[in-house]
Amino acid sequence: NQRFAGNRPNSILIADRLTPYSMGALLALYENKIAFQGFTWNINSFDQEGVQLGKILAGRLLEQLAAEKEGKTGPLAGESAELNLLRAAGGIG
Repeated sequence: NQRFAGNRPNSILIADRLTPYSMGALLALYENKIAFQGFTWNINSFDQEGVQLGKILAGRLLEQLAAEKEGKTGPLAGESAELNLLRAAGGIG
């Protein structure tokens, strides 16, 4: 018997072939997992307003990056903690 470091649980899913049915079953499994986790943690896992806010914030970051590539000051003008964190992590140039 072997153990994973930290004794972490894991799941292995096996299918004979990848078919529309097996792919649908996999998606349903993960959708139910996310719904259950949200219920357990008392959050709305399917919060559309949160998705829209994420799109707006990502759009602002993309505008800033595009402006910086052109050598201009972008709409965030150095106030973007998100961009600085991404740069520090090596996620963007």
